[in-house]
Amino acid sequence: MDSKNSGKAFDFNLLKQVMLYVKPYNSTFIVTVILTLALALLSPLRPYIAQIAIDEYIPQGNKHSLIVCVILMLGTALISSILQFLYTNNTNFLGQQVIEDIRKKLFHRLLHFRTSFFDKTPIGVTVTRLISDMETIADIFTDGLLLIISDLLQLVAIIAFMFYVDWRLTLISLIRYLCC
Repeated sequence: MDSKNSGKAFDFNLLKQVMLYVKPYNSTFIVTVILTLALALLSPLRPYIAQIAIDEYIPQGNKHSLIVCVILMLGTALISSILQFLYTNNTNFLGQQVIEDIRKKLFHRLLHFRTSFFDKTPIGVTVTRLISDMETIADIFTDGLLLIISDLLQLVAIIAFMFYVDWRLTLISLIRYLCC
C-alpha cells in the first residue's frame, strides 16, 4: 500500500487494495452481507407490530391478539439479537483474518528490506507506523465500512416501510426534517 494514499479521509483505491485481501474469505463476506440485509429488513418490524397493537388491538380490548403481538415483538427482538451477534462475530473474524494476512505480507517484505533502511530509519518509527496502519485497516471491518453500509440499509428499509405504511405522512416527515 502506498504512503501517497495516507492522509485522505476516504480513498477508493486503498479500499480496493484492502478488499483484495477479502477474496479468500468471500463466503464469510457474503454471509455478512446477507446478515446485513436481514438486519435491515427486520428493523422496521417491531415498530410496525407495535403500531398494529396500539391502533387495532388495544382499542378493541382484544387481549389474545395483543399477546400474539407481544410474542411477535419478542421473537423479532430475539432474532435481531442473534443476527446482530452473528454479524458482529463475522465482521470481527473477517477483520482479524485480513489483518493477519496483511501482517504476514508486511513481515515478509520487512525481512527483505536492505539493512541501509534500518540504519536510516529508527525501528520505533517503523513499528509504530505498521501498528497504526494495521489498526486503521482493522477498524475498516469492525467499526467502519460494513457498519456504515448496515446502518444505511436499515435507514433505507425504515424509510421504504414508512412509505408503504403512509406515503403522505412520510413525505411530510421527510420534508419537515430536511427543512428544519
